[in-house]
Amino acid sequence: LWGAVVLGRNLQEHISYVTVENLRIERWFDAGITTPINLESDDNSNLILRNNTILDVETTGIRLTTWVWNSASGNGPSGWRGGRGLLVDGNVIDGANHFGLDTYGIESQYLSNTIRNVGLIANLGRSGMGCGFTGTNCTENGAGIRIKHSSSAPNHTARNNTLRYNRLYQIGMNGIDLFGRDMILEHNVIDRACWSKGDCGGIRTFGRDNFNSTPVRNITIRGNIIRDTLGNTDGTHPNFETLFSLGIYLDNYSRDMVVENNTVTGSTWTGALFQRSTGTFTGNTLYDNVASSWGSEMSIVSGGSRVTQRDNIMFPLGVHRRSLRVGDSAYLASSNDNTLFSPYYDTSIADDATGCCDMSLAQWQSASGFDSNSVAHWYNQAQGSPPRSQIFINDSAQPRDFDLGGWVYRDLDQQPVGTSIQVPAFSSTILIADPSGLFSDGFESSDTSVWAGTSN
Repeated sequence: LWGAVVLGRNLQEHISYVTVENLRIERWFDAGITTPINLESDDNSNLILRNNTILDVETTGIRLTTWVWNSASGNGPSGWRGGRGLLVDGNVIDGANHFGLDTYGIESQYLSNTIRNVGLIANLGRSGMGCGFTGTNCTENGAGIRIKHSSSAPNHTARNNTLRYNRLYQIGMNGIDLFGRDMILEHNVIDRACWSKGDCGGIRTFGRDNFNSTPVRNITIRGNIIRDTLGNTDGTHPNFETLFSLGIYLDNYSRDMVVENNTVTGSTWTGALFQRSTGTFTGNTLYDNVASSWGSEMSIVSGGSRVTQRDNIMFPLGVHRRSLRVGDSAYLASSNDNTLFSPYYDTSIADDATGCCDMSLAQWQSASGFDSNSVAHWYNQAQGSPPRSQIFINDSAQPRDFDLGGWVYRDLDQQPVGTSIQVPAFSSTILIADPSGLFSDGFESSDTSVWAGTSN
């Protein structure tokens, strides 16, 4: 494997305490910055990759993957490694075809990087997304950031990493794809993931085997903004043409996940999914994430799932679009203090185990015993009418003021708000347009469409 910058000497020396910064790498035939395919006795450590710009490379922007083939005593077993004690900070990666950043690294920080236009069909060269010409499995290629686990060196891959303040735009596959443990994903912004592929997410985790031995565990996903995850299904069989994306996609024995205070909007199937996974889901806002009648804002499915949820907003916009779907209410450890707001569809809660119908909040409370203090929508809208709701998203690190232009809005507790609102850093607020009039000139109208918000 070749790069414009190679970190170490193939088959031989690893490197430590090296800084690579302020370089511009453009139109390279392989990776921009890479480790060699093999290192001998150990992987790299204590590297700084900072403020580099990597444009239009054929494979991967920054590739930190190497095979340690003759591991020295005390360095763990031979196997795949990605380095340790790394700082990857402030880099721009634009136009990579296989991955934006790909690593097995541990004990590292990935901060304030901008990654965009990864794995886009229009940009692909001869190697495509790197799946090979005869390969049958291409479920990960095209990700913005991938952190891989190796069973040959489980304690030396994909653990104790922090991903913070990264911004990812227009990514072919998963925005951030994780296969390890003890990580923090905080205050990242992911716009337009799954732009070339479907069945993927803004943030995806994927474990293996069983809950006891899974390498994917103890991951905190906090305060991230995920918008417009497409789930492209171009070229598929007609039976699978429905757009298929998820904002937060926790899958296949992802254990003890902490998901809190995230905003997800514009996914096409589900805002957040626990599938055969466990954890807590707290303080999240899921808004307008269902583009067809088979999706839901929040889904908890498959045997073994066990989730505690509270203080979330689940807000679909459309008939037969669900605020909550569970495969069985037994998959919930507890659920309360949520806002299940579905103005187009009163019975937006589904429990697959009942074999029956969608339920209203009152019916769900009676059947499940959950959500005794949760609330539902307080107004209704006809199918096809423009939404009265609007979401105001702040994807910056500072509080942001939004001018409401004199329109009268109410919050989800029906309380009127003033002519402007302040939204904290990396968070969002949903407001409802009130048909009572304008603050500025007292104009009033009985036509509620005049006050309809947008679902951008």
